[in-house]
Amino acid sequence: MPNREWNGAGICLPLRGFDGADALRFGKLSENLGYDSVWVSELASYDAIAGACAIAAATERITIGTAIVPFTTRTPALHAMGHSTLGSIAGDRAIVGYGLSTEPIIKGWHGQELPKALPTVRDLFSIVDQAMTGEPTDYDGSVLSSHGFRLEKPTSTPPQRVIGALGPKMREFTREHADGLILNFAPRSTLSGFAERERPADKPDHELVLPIRVAVGDDLDAQIHRFRRETASYMRVPVYENSLRELGFGEVVDHVLKHDSLQAMADALPDGFADDMGLVGTEDECREKMAQMNADGVTPLLVPIIDPGDGETYERTIRALAPR
Repeated sequence: MPNREWNGAGICLPLRGFDGADALRFGKLSENLGYDSVWVSELASYDAIAGACAIAAATERITIGTAIVPFTTRTPALHAMGHSTLGSIAGDRAIVGYGLSTEPIIKGWHGQELPKALPTVRDLFSIVDQAMTGEPTDYDGSVLSSHGFRLEKPTSTPPQRVIGALGPKMREFTREHADGLILNFAPRSTLSGFAERERPADKPDHELVLPIRVAVGDDLDAQIHRFRRETASYMRVPVYENSLRELGFGEVVDHVLKHDSLQAMADALPDGFADDMGLVGTEDECREKMAQMNADGVTPLLVPIIDPGDGETYERTIRALAPR
């Protein structure tokens, strides 16, 4: 990321209950409020690359990232086209974030088998790199292949690339072949250790970002209830369960997972662990926690805790924590 000083914050745009026009409006607002970056996610609403391009065309300063675009819901050629399109519009403000996604999304929604992450991203990056030269692709990988695809006019400023990586082998690949790491579902107390391990000594600008759930104010019962259920639901996903165990939270995982219903799991979350997983509290409390994340070497990407379509709470939250 250009001119990264590790002292700011980014915004993740809302997903459920919003459309592309909402994404564009909040993207422009994020720049006006002074945030470092705005990140376009992708689930079942708007397209991340299209949204990022629209925001890039309507802004001047803010960095625009995607967090995340799944490896396989686009072909490698289409990834290269999106890569080039975003870079040609946003220039050096563009970052593309990749990730594996989950089986319900890849297999259920998109009718694909969920591939192994490491060989897939290795193939994907190889093909995109070939395409960005402007020469025809000629690549056979263990998962992905491409032959004869040629970008007509590749951008001269390709986006930086970051990867959502959980396992040690994927994080090693990220250190060697990407410009940064997207953490997810990582307790704040672990971030300084992540930064020490995951930022290579020869790559001081290696990006480390963490999308983190945020609720600001004094009357937060409904948002805390939603946050605890969401946190508990993540723990039922094996990759996140294993990640927490690796980080030393095995006892917490065992305590929560012994309950059957999601609500019982949410109620079983220790208060200290729940606090560690988000930014919840008064404006001053949240700002203090954000500052600590920056001090630990990680940039928070704020994800306001809202009901689907609740733009009022989303806007109020990002305004409350905007740079002063």
